[in-house]
Amino acid sequence: MKTPFYISLFLLFAIDNGFSQDKGYFAVSLGPSFPTGDFGSKDINNSAAGLATTGAIFDLTFAQKFGKNFGMTIILRGQANGVDAQPLIDELYNQSPQASWSADSETWGIGGFMGGLYGSFPMDENGKANFETRAMFGYISATSPEITVYGNYLGTTFWVRTESANAGAFAYLFGAGFKFNLGKHLCILTNLDYLGATPEFLDVATYSSIGDYQTNSYQQKYGTVNVGVGLGYRW
Repeated sequence: MKTPFYISLFLLFAIDNGFSQDKGYFAVSLGPSFPTGDFGSKDINNSAAGLATTGAIFDLTFAQKFGKNFGMTIILRGQANGVDAQPLIDELYNQSPQASWSADSETWGIGGFMGGLYGSFPMDENGKANFETRAMFGYISATSPEITVYGNYLGTTFWVRTESANAGAFAYLFGAGFKFNLGKHLCILTNLDYLGATPEFLDVATYSSIGDYQTNSYQQKYGTVNVGVGLGYRW
């Protein structure tokens, strides 16, 4: 008569032990970053155009459940997006076609820390595949690119350079993805998220080869859709 009792006790222990192995995780992820809106605009007549191109993200993510499906998560993100300077060159050529034009540019950069809530919902009976969502808020440090435009007319070269600048800003991130458990502790994660922020760059210097110098302050609205794939350790 004790056999059913021991079997029930074993099953309860096994179930509880199975859940205890999926209470949270730490993961490293990377993937492409696609600029949207003003940040990705190449319209030279748009004063808010960021001229940003497809870049990359690198994430360190920690997640811990409070219960069966919901918990807290924090993320350290590094992100870089290039700059397409061709619209600047095309505009200068339209204004002065008798000169030759070129440009050098660095990248837009972001380093940020965000935290928030996430949900994890099993997609099969074994809990090996989970659909996850997250909503996060935090702070980023943004770096604008240094851009130098060169011109040459009748053998004379001249240039105009806008310096890089740094700014901090509130940021938000909303995303969803999947977690696939591999064995007892490892997992693979895929994520799709949107990151938004509007840093204000103050007193950005612009100067030229002929000695002109001025400063300008401006806001740049960041908006990127990011895809991440990573490897995690779960518990």
